[in-house]
Amino acid sequence: MQDKKIAFFGTPDFTVDFLELFKSIGLNVELVVTGEDKPHGRGMQIKSPGPRVWGDTNRVKVLQPKRLDQEFIEKLKEIKPHLFLSVPAYWEKIYNLMQTTDKTDMKKSFDLVTGGRLTFG
Repeated sequence: MQDKKIAFFGTPDFTVDFLELFKSIGLNVELVVTGEDKPHGRGMQIKSPGPRVWGDTNRVKVLQPKRLDQEFIEKLKEIKPHLFLSVPAYWEKIYNLMQTTDKTDMKKSFDLVTGGRLTFG
């Protein structure tokens, strides 16, 4: 699996934990597709989504398409990913719930899948 190119789709900041997990187990995230930089806070300073920051830090190509149009498809074809991974937005709710509840049973399930590499809280 380490030799396969992965395209990761996600915008919420919590998805960086998944990118770190993929990196720690040697998966080759070749592309990060995330939302656009947006104004944030009182001063409306432009803020990049967490996955973009992670991509820039880890020298991974980042795309922030306004729409999934033909131009985006052509850029995706250039990368030729073998696998597409995404963290659906509803996982953010589950992730946040895991931060505030007894995690014993859920952690056991995640440990089976991740080999204990993903930590919560």
